[in-house]
Amino acid sequence: LVVDSVSTQLVTMGSWEWAVYATLCVIGGQKVSEPFAHARSLQAKNIIMRNFSPSTDPLANQRREFLENMGIPSAWFHEAFAYRCANEGDVVGYVDNIKRVSLQDALMTLEAAIIPAMLLESPEKTLELLDAFNSLITGESQNHWEKPNGCGTIHRFLILCKRVEALSKVALSDISTYRDEIYELNDNASSLADAISNITIPAPCLIMKTDFMLKMSPRDFLFSEAERTLSLLRMKLHALQKNRGCATDAPTLNNCASQLAFDLSCDGMFGTSIVPTGDSSILRGRCGFKI
Repeated sequence: LVVDSVSTQLVTMGSWEWAVYATLCVIGGQKVSEPFAHARSLQAKNIIMRNFSPSTDPLANQRREFLENMGIPSAWFHEAFAYRCANEGDVVGYVDNIKRVSLQDALMTLEAAIIPAMLLESPEKTLELLDAFNSLITGESQNHWEKPNGCGTIHRFLILCKRVEALSKVALSDISTYRDEIYELNDNASSLADAISNITIPAPCLIMKTDFMLKMSPRDFLFSEAERTLSLLRMKLHALQKNRGCATDAPTLNNCASQLAFDLSCDGMFGTSIVPTGDSSILRGRCGFKI
């Protein structure tokens, strides 16, 4: 009771790091039961969870360094800051910290909030983000990563898009050297399309504030956009297999935000080499993105 009273006074005075020390000092250097030691550890962790706030406390990092030198796990601070970010609407900050505690929780937040907002706006940055997470995937998180509606599926989709885009810029005289890769990419596109077409979107489970600048695009729109894009990628690959190029001229690309233009014949897919303005994805407009 004396230790608890001292700990409470220290928290009230703003010296919560010393309250953590006081809470744990009673189990240092003496034999105590395992349940008692566990209870003390939980109490110390709860003090950190309630008070560690780098966004509002200029001394937070000094307090953290002091406690980590005592042997406090760094995961406690990442978890505390993650939930602080969630409360403040900083979804990116939440993911950046919670991934050091639970990679599966980080992936769930990516799928529910960040990827739908980023993918239609900036596929390049989304691919960079997923590349970074792919390097962290191990053990139990592997199954979550590879599920049909998970980050792994979007990661493979973006890699496919990037590679097909690169091939579409290869000179037709050199395209025959990529023949095997084109057939492999076509198979990958077909398997991805089959997987995405059978996806069942789970009910939203994200419970946190979100930054008002973060556009919460519906996940079914996201996968509808991916499925539509895959059909266009397969058409591009088909054109390359037939040794025919894809439209890469600036006017066509400017008129088609989703690049709905393929030069499958000399007259073009739509009877002209330029697709009329307005053939870009309706889904982007529905989700609040620029067309």
